[in-house]
Amino acid sequence: MRDHPDALERRRRVVMLVLATGHGQFGGTERNALELARALVRRGTGVVVLEVGRRLLAEHGRDTGAAFALLPAASFEDVPGEAWQQAFERYSPEVVIRTKGWFGNQNRSLDLAMLRHRAVYLGWEQHPSTSYWPTPRVGVLGTLKANARRVLHRLAVRRTLAISRIVREPLLTLQAFSPSRVDLIYPGVDFTTFEHSAAARWALRESWGVPHDAYVVGYLGRLVAHKRVEIVLETFAALRSRRSATPLWCIIAGVGPAHDELTRVAERLGIGERVRFVGWQESAPNALSTIDLFLMPSADEGLGLTLIEAAGCSCLVIASNNGGMMEVMDGALHEYQVAPDGGVDSWVQACERLLANSPGDLERLQSAFRAELMRKFDATRQWNATAEWVEQYLPER
Repeated sequence: MRDHPDALERRRRVVMLVLATGHGQFGGTERNALELARALVRRGTGVVVLEVGRRLLAEHGRDTGAAFALLPAASFEDVPGEAWQQAFERYSPEVVIRTKGWFGNQNRSLDLAMLRHRAVYLGWEQHPSTSYWPTPRVGVLGTLKANARRVLHRLAVRRTLAISRIVREPLLTLQAFSPSRVDLIYPGVDFTTFEHSAAARWALRESWGVPHDAYVVGYLGRLVAHKRVEIVLETFAALRSRRSATPLWCIIAGVGPAHDELTRVAERLGIGERVRFVGWQESAPNALSTIDLFLMPSADEGLGLTLIEAAGCSCLVIASNNGGMMEVMDGALHEYQVAPDGGVDSWVQACERLLANSPGDLERLQSAFRAELMRKFDATRQWNATAEWVEQYLPER
C-alpha cells in the first residue's frame, strides 16, 4: 500500500471507502465512490479509497483530494484479517464504507475484520441483492452457511445506504434488514457538465465519419453481456430497414469484453458501414452530444446513471423497464420503456412511437424530462446529502 499521506495525518476525521476492483471495469459504482470522496474532502474530511484487487480508481480520481491504497487480491475473501488490520492501523479511519456489493452479505472477510475494529462500519449498496449466492448451496449445510453470512453482515454493519428503491427493497425482503437501518439517497449528476455541446457534436461526428445531418441511435457504457448492447444494434438495423429515407447511423461508445462479438453482430446484420465503435471516451458529455436517441437495454441496473447523463446532454432516451431505470423513467418519458423480457420488436415499436411525435413535441418531451431529472438528481444536493449521511458517524470536530 502507499505511504500514509501527510494531508491525512493532519486531519482528525478520516473515512475509508472500500471497493472491489478486481473486475477492472470503471462504471457507475466507481464514479459514485469518487464523487462521494470529492464531496467529503470538500467538506473537510479526509478520505482513503482502498481498492481491493487492482489499481483502477486512482487514475480517475486525482482531482478528488482523496488518498488511494491497494490490497492486491482476487476477491475480498482472499484478503487475510491481518491485511485489513494493517490498512486500518495505517489510515486510522473513524468510518469504513463498503460498496460494490451485489448480494449485501458477500464480504465475510471484511465483516469479520470490522467486528474487531473500533471504526463505524457502513454499507453502501448500489445493486439489487438477489437470492443467489456465489458459492453453490449444497443441502442443509450450504443453506446454513449462507444464512450465517447474512447474520454476520447484519451484526457487523451499523447502517446501510441504498441508491434506489429497487436496491433498498431486497435488503429488507431477502437480507432481512430492519427498515430503520436502511436509508435511501439517490446519487447525483452534475448537469452543468452533462449538457449538450453543439461544437462537440459536429467535431466528433466529423472525426468519426458520421454525417452532420444523420439521426444517430447510440449507446455509451461498458460493453459487457448484461448491458445487452446487441439489442441496440438489432433495433438500429430494424429501424434502418423501416426508415430508409432517414439517414440513420449508430454510435457505440465504450470498451469491454463484448466488443468483438458486437462487431460481428453488426457485420451479420449488414449495418457495419453505418455503425461506429468509437471506444472509450475521455469526455462522456461530448460523446453523448453526438447521439439523438439513446438506448439502454440493460438486464439490470441499480439506478442507471448513464441514462440520466444522456438525458442531461439532450438525448431522447428509451430504457428497459426494470431495476433503478424505472425510477429514472417515471416522468415525461414513462411510456417509452420496454419490458425486461421484450424482444427486439418491442424496442423497435417503442422507438417508432417516440419518433412519431412532431419535432416540436420531441423537443418539449426532452426538455421536460431533463428538468425532472435535474430536480431529482442534482449533484450538489445529492452528494451533500450523502456526505451528511456519512458525517453523522464521524466524531465532532
